[in-house]
Amino acid sequence: MPSQQPEIKIPNSKEFSKMVVQLQKELKVPMMDTVIHYCDRNGIEIETVAKLLNAKIKAQIQEEAEDLHFLEKTSRLDME
Repeated sequence: MPSQQPEIKIPNSKEFSKMVVQLQKELKVPMMDTVIHYCDRNGIEIETVAKLLNAKIKAQIQEEAEDLHFLEKTSRLDME
C-alpha cells in the first residue's frame, strides 16, 4: 500500500501576508524576525516564503535591514 502523505495547504500571497502581519502583532517583533520565526516554527525555508510576501512586507523588511546596516541604504521619499 502506498503511504499517505499529509496534505499541506499552501496559502496564496494575500493570505500568507495577512497571516504574517497578524503574527507580528502577536509577537511584537520586527517583520524580519516574524518571518524567520514563522519559517522555523513550520520547518519552511525562508526562500520559499519570500515568494509569498507582498511588496509592502518586502519593503518593510528591506527598511529594517537597512536600519541594521545589513543592506546599504537606498534613497526613499518620506511619505508621512
